[in-house]
Amino acid sequence: RFSYPTLDGQTLSTTTLSGRFTVLGFITTYDHFSHAQARFLSTLVNRYVPRINAGLIVLEPPQNRVLVEAFQNVVAPPYPIAMADDATIRGEGPFEDVREVPTVVILDQLGREGWRHKGLASNDMIAAALNALRQGKTPP
Repeated sequence: RFSYPTLDGQTLSTTTLSGRFTVLGFITTYDHFSHAQARFLSTLVNRYVPRINAGLIVLEPPQNRVLVEAFQNVVAPPYPIAMADDATIRGEGPFEDVREVPTVVILDQLGREGWRHKGLASNDMIAAALNALRQGKTPP
């Protein structure tokens, strides 16, 4: 179970995402690979919406919110961006050891983790994992 505040004052949580497969990207604003991952997720969402949910969770402290807002303005993603809590930033939160950025996690319809990739994940990689999970198979 997780819950993070989004930049627009909403919540990105197990509850708000339930019912669909969800692709979450864990990023930072100062990492080039994170920027690429955010753009890859935008393309993926445009291909799969409304069949999937997506979101970014930024692993930066609250004082960096202005940087995250600038990142959002540049990338203009079609999904919410949330600020991680201190526990998640330390690698102790609900997603445990997310310390490498970018990291992509796919959750099933009940919010259970089905796939994780550390490092930049291409749209093809994520799509293959999503398709496998949807068929009840173990992702590559």
